[in-house]
Amino acid sequence: MPGLVSYISSTSFANEMAEMRQQVMEGQIGGFLLGGERVRVSYLFQLH
Repeated sequence: MPGLVSYISSTSFANEMAEMRQQVMEGQIGGFLLGGERVRVSYLFQLH
């Protein structure tokens, strides 16, 4: 699947992975899926 390989090696994909790793390191796992709800999700995680 050359299209998939091209996408994985693209700059945009690399940037997305870097941003995802940063958010996970910040303890905001799942934030990259919910976008604007990132703060609320992070707050809910702190309650548990």
